[in-house]
This record gives sequence, structure tokens and C-alpha cells, in this order.
Amino acid sequence: MLCDVKREAEFEEGLARMGCAFDPVFARGLRQTWCKSSISSLLLLEQSVVDEVEETVEPINKHHDHITRALRADEVRKNMRYTPEMLAAIKAARRVKVANKTRELVRERRGEILCRTILWRNKGPPAHILARMTPAQRQMDKVSRSVSDVGYVARVKRKLGVKLRNPDA
Repeated sequence: MLCDVKREAEFEEGLARMGCAFDPVFARGLRQTWCKSSISSLLLLEQSVVDEVEETVEPINKHHDHITRALRADEVRKNMRYTPEMLAAIKAARRVKVANKTRELVRERRGEILCRTILWRNKGPPAHILARMTPAQRQMDKVSRSVSDVGYVARVKRKLGVKLRNPDA
């Protein structure tokens, strides 16, 4: 935003040199004030102009300071070392996640319908492949997404080359 303020001041100065009649906002000789908000130079100006400039520059400076603090905090977090307790908690959470997913798979194989079963079943092949498939191939793909491994589903899966959990079933 400060770069925009500088460009706007230069633009207004150019218009003033050309003799255009307008009320300058940025080019009142306040270019440095807009960009740095130095109090010493503001004391030379009338108080109403000083207040106007401070009100306009202050939000820009506050926002800039906020961004700078956030970037410094990100850098501190990035360089932070993990404590042994935190590493132990992370490893335990990973073990629990694997155990939960394994239990979920077992429940799914028993025939229980879970959210992941529905999502996997509704999912189809990518669009560029689906566009080249015949209606029979689309039907076979849909059947092959069933959790079952016996009967008609097993026959379709064998035909498509899908590895079955228990091929003798």
C-alpha cells in the first residue's frame, strides 16, 4: 500500500506540473509523511493536515506491524524443537489411527456399511477414462466396487483382474 501511496503522490505532482486544476491529496509535500509518518516533519504543518495524514498512515503501519509479528512467530514455530513428550504423543496417535483403520476394514469386510464404504462405492473412474468406457464396462466397474468377494461380484472382479482376499470362496 505504501508503494501505491508513493505512485499516487508522483502522479498528482505530475498533474500539478501540467497545470491541471484539482485538490491534491497525496502530493501536498507530504510524500515522506505518507510513507514514514515522521512526527518531526509533521510539526511544521498545520494541525488539521497532520491529523488527516496520521489517520490515513496509521492503519497501514499497524497492518504492516501485524504481518511482521505474524511472520516472526511463524519463524519461531518453524525452528522449534519437538519435546520427547510431544514425539511420544504423536507416535501413540499414529498407532491408534492405524488400529482404528484396521478395525474399520474388518467391520467393512463383515458387511457393515460405513461412510468410507459409501464414498468408495460411489467413486468412479477418472473422467477421461469414463468417457471411453462402454455401458457394459461402466456396469462392471460399478459392480467391482462392492465389498463382496463371492458370486457375481467375484466373477466380475476376476474378469477385471482384481486380486481377491480369498480366491477359493
